[in-house]
Amino acid sequence: MQGNSLHGKVPSLANLHKLERFSLTSNNLGSGGLNDLSFICDLTRATNLKHLGINMNNFGGVLPECTANLSSSLARFYVSDNKLVGRLPNGIGNLVNLLSLYLSMNQFSGEIPPDLGKLQNLYQLDLAINSLSGEIPSSFGNLSQLTKLFLDDNNLQGNLPLSLGDCPNLEILSVPRNNLSGIISPKIIGLSSSYIFLDLSRNRFTGPFPQEVGKLINLEYLDISENMFSGKIPSGLGSCIKVEKLHMQGNFFQETIPLSLASLRGIQELNLSRNNLSGKIPEFLESFQLLQSLNLSDNNFEGMVPTKGVFTNATATSVRGNSNLCGGPLEFHLPKCKFKQQKKGGLSLTLKFIISIGCALLGGTFAFTFLYHCCVRRDIKDDSSSGSEKFLRLSYQSLLKATDGFSSSNLIGAG
Repeated sequence: MQGNSLHGKVPSLANLHKLERFSLTSNNLGSGGLNDLSFICDLTRATNLKHLGINMNNFGGVLPECTANLSSSLARFYVSDNKLVGRLPNGIGNLVNLLSLYLSMNQFSGEIPPDLGKLQNLYQLDLAINSLSGEIPSSFGNLSQLTKLFLDDNNLQGNLPLSLGDCPNLEILSVPRNNLSGIISPKIIGLSSSYIFLDLSRNRFTGPFPQEVGKLINLEYLDISENMFSGKIPSGLGSCIKVEKLHMQGNFFQETIPLSLASLRGIQELNLSRNNLSGKIPEFLESFQLLQSLNLSDNNFEGMVPTKGVFTNATATSVRGNSNLCGGPLEFHLPKCKFKQQKKGGLSLTLKFIISIGCALLGGTFAFTFLYHCCVRRDIKDDSSSGSEKFLRLSYQSLLKATDGFSSSNLIGAG
């Protein structure tokens, strides 16, 4: 009877003993009153009931305690998107053959019943968008077949229980917008490679994010934004080569973007804004051909902004709030870089300047030495010429005549 715009109150169903499937999904049934779900108690007589769908209506009131007495054959129970209030019935764990339990988008309050941990065949549990409080039961570790767990938008507190690491088939863990806190244990992150979707955003988690995230080789979506994670971005993320969306904004991550992220060739969205990251924006981001959205704003990045790939689209890329950045496309309105980016295999401007000065000094030294030697040789030649002009040039005949044949009377002395 789903999707027929039915409205009003559901009549008594006490005589439907052989009913196996009952679906009122997507109607306008119920008035938001306290007794809207009284017909569920009639269905406890349907011992072969396997499917019960009352989601997407206007049912109000509480989920009655007789829910725990529904057929043990019940495999699928859909109650989402109504106006139900109050606590979840404690005996709901008696429905041991449940495969899917959807209670989201109501106003359920109080703690999650620990006996949900008895549902060892359960593979889908959706409690999102309620007002549930307290801690996530450690008994969830008994749900060995669980593949999807949605706890979004509640008032849950405390740590993620370590026992979640005992759910080897968990593909989706979604707990955003709660008051969860503490350090994320490597056991929760690293024991299973089955995670495809992991959303821990908008809580109060602290400490470093585990390096064991690198074991999540099938991970496609990771959102740990708006927490208080600190330390380095785990280099292990580079092993998550199937990641398409990575949101880490609003934390206290420090230092540089790890080079290992260069292997995330299929990434489509990357948000690292509002952290304490520093260093240069890695050039490998230019080569991500599928990257459609990149947000690096409000960090401490420095140096030249890359100019290719996603950086050519100013509407898809944000680098604002990094006061030491320069260059990049004109649309970023950044100051010009003082020096051109050093090319591979080339010499930096500083080194070129030093070499030029060295060559100039060396050339000057050679020139000075050459001029000095020229001057010294000229002085020596001049001295030799002036010394020879001090003596008269006399021939042998003149000397012979003047001394009367070298007579002894004309000699000054002998010796």
